[in-house]
Amino acid sequence: MFQDPGFFHTALLKDLKPGVKYFYSYGTDEDTSKVTSFTGPPYPETKVAVTKFAGYGDMGVYYPPYYGDSMPGAADVTHALEQEAAEGLDFILHFGDISYARGRGYIWDQFMSQMTKVAEQVPYMVGVGNHEYDHVSGGDKDPSGAPENGFHPEWGNYGDDGGGECGVPTSHRYVSPDNGNGVFWYSFDYGLVHVIQFSSEHDFRPGSRQFLWIEKDLKSVDRKKTPWIVVTSHRPLYASQDAESDYVVGQHMIKALEELFHTYKVNIHLSGHYHSYESTCTVVGGNCVKPGTATVYVVVGTSGHALEEQAYRPYPWSKYQNCVTFGYERITANSTHMHVEYVTAPGGKVLDDFTIPVWE
Repeated sequence: MFQDPGFFHTALLKDLKPGVKYFYSYGTDEDTSKVTSFTGPPYPETKVAVTKFAGYGDMGVYYPPYYGDSMPGAADVTHALEQEAAEGLDFILHFGDISYARGRGYIWDQFMSQMTKVAEQVPYMVGVGNHEYDHVSGGDKDPSGAPENGFHPEWGNYGDDGGGECGVPTSHRYVSPDNGNGVFWYSFDYGLVHVIQFSSEHDFRPGSRQFLWIEKDLKSVDRKKTPWIVVTSHRPLYASQDAESDYVVGQHMIKALEELFHTYKVNIHLSGHYHSYESTCTVVGGNCVKPGTATVYVVVGTSGHALEEQAYRPYPWSKYQNCVTFGYERITANSTHMHVEYVTAPGGKVLDDFTIPVWE
């Protein structure tokens, strides 16, 4: 049964001063939120010492009653992120499989309520995954402008995982920079970092609309202002867990995008889709190379959904694997090094910890 989601209200705040703490509340005269706060972001030309952020995919909700997939880790990861945000994150990246609503509007409402204490404090930047977007009908409602019913290459496993949403709820609930294609692909600068969030659910092959946009965006990055390039998508390029159809998609992503990432010196690629954690060496063409000369790839789909514990294939580029612990990625960058940590929730233990130097 359709349930009208009501109205979504957006406020655009202008002329924010960097480093200034702003206090605010929201609501109506009859029902107003508690006063909360956020800190103004740095100006693009401002020199900052450190940029710190978190990233993950595949969360879902923990609110009862919930009649969908099991999301046993969502509560612990959400509470950990509330604390991280309070202690000083600059922003959060959630690269797809957000609420797992699949057409059930009340689950979106639950997810937005669940993340209130996080998103009140820091920018919460999302990308689309298969469970927000993939569809086989209703393409005329698709706000991304993809032809027909979206991206369905013969080698892919793109079905109807979005439950008929076609990206509509995601594009209405989240606001993105207007330099790409709405919530589907876009980029932004924050401090020392340039972030590109693109859609693995849309055509990413050379010559496609999205590929040409990614290439143009990478060309435009001023490494003197933002020495680090972070790229995210829902699906990974490199992942060794035994899931054949997803592995095939990853191979096509490598074929389409790895050379582009290498040419423009992408430092790290973050993804989810696999409900597990994995990090690679510095890798190009399937070979480990010297740090600072290629891209590191991290899968972090451990923020809530039930974990997938299938075996890993023995690829030499796979450095660390974990399919039994919930958590998120915490990244801290200064002008010369990027420190990357996989943090468990609950517990806050760091299980994977490495440093990337700036590209030589």
